[in-house]
Amino acid sequence: MGLSLLVILSYFFRILAKRFKIPSVLLLIITGVILFHSLEYFGVNTGFRHDAISILGFIGLVVIILEGAFDLKVSKEKVPLITKSFFSALLILSLSVMAIGGVIYLFIQEEIYKCFIYAIPLSIVSSAIVVASSDSISPNKKEFIIYESTFSDILGVMFFEYFLLKVPEGKSYVLAVVSNLGLTVVLSVVIALVLIYLFQKINTKIKFFL
Repeated sequence: MGLSLLVILSYFFRILAKRFKIPSVLLLIITGVILFHSLEYFGVNTGFRHDAISILGFIGLVVIILEGAFDLKVSKEKVPLITKSFFSALLILSLSVMAIGGVIYLFIQEEIYKCFIYAIPLSIVSSAIVVASSDSISPNKKEFIIYESTFSDILGVMFFEYFLLKVPEGKSYVLAVVSNLGLTVVLSVVIALVLIYLFQKINTKIKFFL
């Protein structure tokens, strides 16, 4: 019942998004937050666990990115575009972290290191909102935005994890970051190659669902 209402609600939000130029995903997020705190205020047990909500949110993010990525074509001609989108995401994320971290520092007078950690989630250009709201723009701009927002998500998560990385005493922090980064890159390449191989081998309609 709840899932059916959510699907109907997302359909109406999509209509409102096209009319008022407001991201439908943002409307869903605001609605979810309001409903959650309203039910909590009136003492209604929702039965949801916070870890389950986090997992569902992660799955939703992946699905949204995949939906946008289906329209992309990776080729040698796209390398400059991908490179520009990567460095654009890196530059915007870095500048945003420094700017927002500086503002947070002025208000709470916390250690600048912690202020940067607080600023990272606020600096990410979320693909969950950007990709879902890119239907009305030209294909070239849409392609760049999808790449950039996806890189922003990935870099933001990596920055956040490495800022919180705990290194045992006597070990180099730089070495720990480099080794973790290398492991992340290797695993990402392996998983990407496996997915490419699977997509090339699948010829049935299940490919669209995946």
